[in-house]
Amino acid sequence: MTDREPLDLDEVRLKIHRFVKLEQMERLRDLAIRLVREVEFLREHADQLFGKYVESCDEIDRLREALDKLARLGNEPEFGNSIGNDIARAALEGKEPTDD
Repeated sequence: MTDREPLDLDEVRLKIHRFVKLEQMERLRDLAIRLVREVEFLREHADQLFGKYVESCDEIDRLREALDKLARLGNEPEFGNSIGNDIARAALEGKEPTDD
């Protein structure tokens, strides 16, 4: 026979519970660190994408202004009636120019 004391099952359960909790906490901490890195990565790229969006909007505004000037060329402030005026006006309206 051995001189060991019998195991206290409640104490064993408590130790296992603490170990599992510690392991879960470590996993949660690791997950939180990964999530923070992902958010930082997404934020950085979102800022870059937003910058490109703003640049694109500015370029679209410049192009619309140029098309408007072409559509009115020769008859400002009204739209002109030449083929070039009609092509520019159709582009402004998002339509295909017609051969009328």
